[in-house]
Amino acid sequence: MAALMITLVDVVVYGPIAIMLVGISGQFLRPFALTIAIATLTSLLVSFTLTPLLASKFLRPEREDDRGPMARFGDAGMRASTGSSSATRTASLFAAAPLA
Repeated sequence: MAALMITLVDVVVYGPIAIMLVGISGQFLRPFALTIAIATLTSLLVSFTLTPLLASKFLRPEREDDRGPMARFGDAGMRASTGSSSATRTASLFAAAPLA
């Protein structure tokens, strides 16, 4: 709902700018106003159609025998996080040892 409202506000603000301005300022600002309005409408279309479609493809329930690339990427991130936290803990112990 928020994306829809933001898009409508942008179109309502920049649409009249593209239509009503005349003269040199109108020639200068019309392409920018149209670009902002059309880009915002296109972004709304993508966010309501393409993003849920891709999310359903990437975030489907995983089976143990068929793990996708996103699951493997997440597993690698968890391993890196676990390894770095244990390395940080070890380094902290060595750094604090002279203080004791």
